[in-house]
Amino acid sequence: MKKLTYAPEGQYYEGVISDITDMAITIEMNGRLGRLTLARRMVITDKPPEIGDEVGFMLSYPEVITNE
Repeated sequence: MKKLTYAPEGQYYEGVISDITDMAITIEMNGRLGRLTLARRMVITDKPPEIGDEVGFMLSYPEVITNE
């Protein structure tokens, strides 16, 4: 696996849960940044997640590690 060429610096983002399925949660990111869908088990919460819940998370910019 190729190593990253820059030091990742996480940015804090917020959003709202817009869809929940048996396996995934979709988050609409604030500021028209798009949509993030991830496995339900990746969300840390004390109660079952609900549509409309606000969430916050750290995210770094993705880097392409293969050029073909």
